[in-house]
Amino acid sequence: MRHWKTQTKLLVLTGLVIGIFLSGVWFLQRSWEKQMAFQWEEENKERALFLSRTMDILGRQSHVFAYDYSYWDEMIAFVRTGDTTWAQENIASSFETYQADVAWAFKTDGRLTYATTVPGAEALLQDHHLEDNLRRTLVGNSFGHYFTTTILGVLEVWIAPVQPTADNKRATPAQGYFVVGKLWTEDVLATLGATVMVDIRIMNPGAEEADAHAVEEDRRKGILHFTHPLNGADGRPVAILVCHEPMGLFDALKDTGRNRLIYMGAFILGIIIVLTFSLHRWVSLPLKYVMEGLRTGNQAVFDRLADAGFEFERIGELAAEFIAQKADLEAEIADRKRSEDELRASETRFRLVAEQVGQLIYDWDCGTGAIVWAGAIETITGFTADEYRSVDINEWERMIHPDDRQAASDALAASAKAVGQYAVEYRARSAGGAARRG
Repeated sequence: MRHWKTQTKLLVLTGLVIGIFLSGVWFLQRSWEKQMAFQWEEENKERALFLSRTMDILGRQSHVFAYDYSYWDEMIAFVRTGDTTWAQENIASSFETYQADVAWAFKTDGRLTYATTVPGAEALLQDHHLEDNLRRTLVGNSFGHYFTTTILGVLEVWIAPVQPTADNKRATPAQGYFVVGKLWTEDVLATLGATVMVDIRIMNPGAEEADAHAVEEDRRKGILHFTHPLNGADGRPVAILVCHEPMGLFDALKDTGRNRLIYMGAFILGIIIVLTFSLHRWVSLPLKYVMEGLRTGNQAVFDRLADAGFEFERIGELAAEFIAQKADLEAEIADRKRSEDELRASETRFRLVAEQVGQLIYDWDCGTGAIVWAGAIETITGFTADEYRSVDINEWERMIHPDDRQAASDALAASAKAVGQYAVEYRARSAGGAARRG
């Protein structure tokens, strides 16, 4: 990333900002989905509870029919005699009032005394399997309430022991049994569904697992979907009520979530457009001018930054100053190189002249004692130029003849002090050891 262009870094930063923003949108979406799932579960629980209570209310009339009629001295007499006239006046005529469809009266030994139904439900009286099932549930003084399946559909059953009117605690031995039944017809399901505000259908218990996929699909769509078991005498379901209904609140929340995503998408698109324009206008274009100016050295390119009012104006000024200084430095280097070349050429000419006229020329650095020799070194001293290059001021004094050394040194010191010319004649040792006059 260190070698990325500034534009690339800014684009990456913009992408990160947008990514963070999209992550926030995603978390909001997940939060909305969790909220909807929670709302779905809570609404299901409330509707299921409401359904159970409504079933109790709708079945209360039939329950009262079984309970009150079994708590009656005349019912005791009827179980013994099987008086059909009394039954017609007191039982058959009460079906509509108590919302029941069928009734049975049994003796304590299980023998059937009387049975009747509403018109259209006579087939129940021919269902011997149903009668046998009822007979098996007649036990002691216990009351019973359960569901069973018949040839006409699901039947809700209430069983009550027949006891004297004076037995308000219902504690005396049963003197017979009064059984009331109510068929769960389409009309009953429609009434129950309208009250609970759901669509209801009856499903066999074995199909419950197959309905699990439908439950998940309805949950995803926001459709209420819950079940209620219709338990038989043994406590196991003989049928299942399946309830489902679209949630108006879910649709509203779904529309809100969808609109929120649309607004956020439009907002993100707007951010991208604004950032793209801003990056081009205030970053990419100025950097393009700076790079072009640095590459070409054209001052007019930097002037565009100031004319356009870019914040890069100061950078342009610094870049222009840098280019000007660079040009001055290059000119200075060129001048110095030219001077060095001229000096080198002059020294070469001087050395050649000195060699031609047989002169020995030297340049003494008073501070370090080093001496730069030139001229006819080998002709005068017998040493090569490379050998004589190591001769400094001390070595020079040692090479002077002892008789001339002091005078030569004094003359050199006096000249250095006066910063003037000096002339001295002395003898010096040559390469062969002989003294030569210089």
